Amino acid sequence: MTRRGGSTVRCELDGRAVTPGFVRVWTIDGTGIPARQALEAFVNAGEGLTEPQYRETRAGDLDVVEATWLSRRMLADEDIREWALAVEVGDRTVLVEASSTSFGEPTDLLPAYRLARDTIAGPA
Repeated sequence: MTRRGGSTVRCELDGRAVTPGFVRVWTIDGTGIPARQALEAFVNAGEGLTEPQYRETRAGDLDVVEATWLSRRMLADEDIREWALAVEVGDRTVLVEASSTSFGEPTDLLPAYRLARDTIAGPA
């Protein structure tokens, strides 16, 4: 399993057939970890990241922390924007990340990321 910054990937939506990139769902490896703390650890564990920015928002009844940052593409020698969010559901924290491949256009992933963000719902 893929791990990063105290989290483990649980699901990956592969968009390469339509748009070169992925939307990944991660869970934090411990319980009771605040969303902001989990997201900062996730972002800080990435390589070659700069300019992280955070904001707090809501999705349905849930508080959400979103982050965006620049990530260096070595093959194309350029910086690209990436996004992730963290939300606490019960005693667990879940992350959703949008990440393009080396040659994809990062903004092509935004509709899938926004759909995931906007449809998050708490326990019924």
